[in-house]
Amino acid sequence: MQLRNTITTTLFGLTLLAAASAGAETIRIAIGTQDTTINCATGGLLIRELKLLEKYLPHDGKYKDAQYDIQWKNFTSGAPLTNEMVAGKLDIGSMADFPGSFNGAAFQKAGKKSLFITVLSGSTTGSGNGIVVPKGSTVQSLAELKGKTISVPFASTAHGMLLRAVKDQGWDPEKDVNIITQAPEVAGSALQSNKIEAHADFVPFAELFPHRGFARKIFDGSQANTPTFHGSLVDADYAKKYPEIVVAYLRAAIEANRIIAAEPEKYSELIEKVTGIEAEVNYLFHGPLGLQTRDFTWKPEYRQAVKTSIDTLKAMKRTDTELDPNTFVDDEYIKAAFKQSGLDYEAQLKNYAKSPLNARDALTGKAIAAPKRVGQIWVQGEPLVRHWKLFMTLSSSLPAQDGAQASVPASPGPAARPGQWPRLALRIASVAVCLLLWQWASQHRMNLGLLTFQNVPAPREVLAAAWALAQSPRLLSHLWASLARVFSGFAVAAAAGILLGMLIGRLRWLSDVLLPPLELLRPIPAVAWIPLAILMFPSSEISMIYITFIGALFPILLNTIHGVEGVDPRLIASARSLGSGRGAVFTQVILPAAAPSIVTGLSIGMGTAWFCLVTAEMIAGQFGIGYYTWAAYTIQNYADIVVGMMFIGILGMGSSAAIRQIGHLLMPWYRLQR
Repeated sequence: MQLRNTITTTLFGLTLLAAASAGAETIRIAIGTQDTTINCATGGLLIRELKLLEKYLPHDGKYKDAQYDIQWKNFTSGAPLTNEMVAGKLDIGSMADFPGSFNGAAFQKAGKKSLFITVLSGSTTGSGNGIVVPKGSTVQSLAELKGKTISVPFASTAHGMLLRAVKDQGWDPEKDVNIITQAPEVAGSALQSNKIEAHADFVPFAELFPHRGFARKIFDGSQANTPTFHGSLVDADYAKKYPEIVVAYLRAAIEANRIIAAEPEKYSELIEKVTGIEAEVNYLFHGPLGLQTRDFTWKPEYRQAVKTSIDTLKAMKRTDTELDPNTFVDDEYIKAAFKQSGLDYEAQLKNYAKSPLNARDALTGKAIAAPKRVGQIWVQGEPLVRHWKLFMTLSSSLPAQDGAQASVPASPGPAARPGQWPRLALRIASVAVCLLLWQWASQHRMNLGLLTFQNVPAPREVLAAAWALAQSPRLLSHLWASLARVFSGFAVAAAAGILLGMLIGRLRWLSDVLLPPLELLRPIPAVAWIPLAILMFPSSEISMIYITFIGALFPILLNTIHGVEGVDPRLIASARSLGSGRGAVFTQVILPAAAPSIVTGLSIGMGTAWFCLVTAEMIAGQFGIGYYTWAAYTIQNYADIVVGMMFIGILGMGSSAAIRQIGHLLMPWYRLQR
């Protein structure tokens, strides 16, 4: 009887312990954002920056003792975001209708399911998408583009708009126009250099490029009357397991919408601070009467946009999956979020009005009664936009003060040994001459035909951008993230490369077994590894480290092999004749003789690790010099691109030099003479 009681008590205790462990589980909430796609701001950037999700996460019932691991990952397009969702590394993601439909198809193809759970921002008429031409182009309308080349990000919401616009012209998209694929970051450069006749794009680029002054908008998506939107998706299994968390995320998005509606200027500036996209462009979309409407309800037009995107993707042979839009779109969670937020979903579903303008005329102080006849100017340095009734003289109401203008873009170590000073001076002089030539070429917009500096930022602009980054608190985060990734990948590559190189260099049979597959992998560029890296590794961080590892591995490996194979056989024979065993021959002869080649490989490998950094940090992330450079590229901030390039160059050169110096210190028998 006593034994039975003891067993019962023990089992009861174990049950309580198991229940406590289950209740105290750590729940991952991994959210993918597209910060530069500013219409996703209420579903990502603002929630993250203002920490709104933490405010609404449940802490009762089955979540009473739960711990939350909130992970944010930023992407520049929907495709890599979808890859990570399908791979199980993200639970929630935000993107447009076309990539969102492709997300659903990709999930279904993998034997899974995703749900389109909310709209974030959109236009039932298609505004936000557009077609632009180079600033100096004579083209004034879409009709003039017949027979010309139009670029567009393929399988994007802008692609759907372009196909509809071409069809409305009565053209055959296969014969009457030449439609090519081009990402916005590439198109910006092509427009500036007049290398493309027209470009169709989505939010915010159809407005951002004209705002930057190198393109003109000739067609707005509303002319094609093709509804478009950006929204959020969730892994269906995750939503089924944690429905309360999905609703909490949507409540946070609703709160973000309320906040930006109340103070659009303030949060447009926050978006600029994070993304580099000018506050004026953000305000153009998110301000009152904006180009698109922040709307979380599944209006019939948005449901139709999903169906159209699925049909178009199939017609383009981008997918052959039969995706049912009726089950793919799920409004259960957003309705619950509306109810918990004290809002009427059905009333909002019927409301097609834009964010209202409640403002007073800056000149008379009277309330503006006709918002369709209003002008707006955001004076640089002022926190709020000024409003005027149209047909008034704006200049008379501007303050007479210096610098008041519309906010439009302007655009030592150790002491050197005797004899080193002339070389050091020569090196500094060579850098100075290059900078002067660069400044002169940019300032005079030099154009040699094959080489042009017409759109290249001058050193002064780059210096200003570098100073702005140096003052940013994000700089240390960028540096630390990149250094950790590069040195982690390099360390693993050094260990693997030297070990394999030594073995392959000494053992012929191992060379026959390992060298062919390694040589097969060696020519594959780092960027080609991105999709597999996402699928192979459990986290994006390890995937990024793997890309730098791949970059560093082969220079180290091959130099080690060549160093070992190049050891003079007479040295080995002499050592053996003196009675040295295999271990002594290896440590006293082979390793010292191969060391210079190994150090050279390590130095080159460190450089290639930095070379692969931008590729690695394209995968995901929010910090890193490579990510900073790539993000600047996507929004055409050329000065910031050069700053990122310079940082990578300086860090790469410095770390490679450090490797060489350490190598020389460890090789007292070897001195490189120059």
